[in-house]
Amino acid sequence: MSRFTRYLRESNLNEFYDEARKLRDALLKHGIIKDRTYHLKKYKCCFKGDDVITYLVYSGECQSRSEAIMTGCSLLMFGVIHHVVDDHQFGDKPLFYRFRQDDGTFRADKRAYQLACRRAVHIHAAMHASGIMIKDREYGVRMFKRCFVARDFIPWLMSQGSSGCLTLIELLE
Repeated sequence: MSRFTRYLRESNLNEFYDEARKLRDALLKHGIIKDRTYHLKKYKCCFKGDDVITYLVYSGECQSRSEAIMTGCSLLMFGVIHHVVDDHQFGDKPLFYRFRQDDGTFRADKRAYQLACRRAVHIHAAMHASGIMIKDREYGVRMFKRCFVARDFIPWLMSQGSSGCLTLIELLE
């Protein structure tokens, strides 16, 4: 189990973000984070997803590529990294990603953001436990990835009492 996974299981977000900073520094040192060009457009301070996965495995941080993918997904989910144009989830592909710290969109140092992330994870887990399924859905001719039906969510949220509603309001602020 990687340190990232361990810190998330312990709900120790401060250590998680510290490890993310160390990973960023190591990727810079090894030349994995650099300016890249795709279709004549230049993307500053970015890395390829498959390169980071390879680095995490060879450095011993992760024991397999699948564990490294999960680590990358955790970094994305907790707002540490993002796809350079926010079009893709993290994967073992040569897509460009960037640490939010490098483009000024990193908000995780703010305590309120950390609390909102924790609440979002708890709501997500509670939704799964109560039978509301987050899955790919087809509507008309479009496919919507990892979504839920609001008519199922709203009654569930109201059944959680005022604390559930306050949590959602806080998340949306």
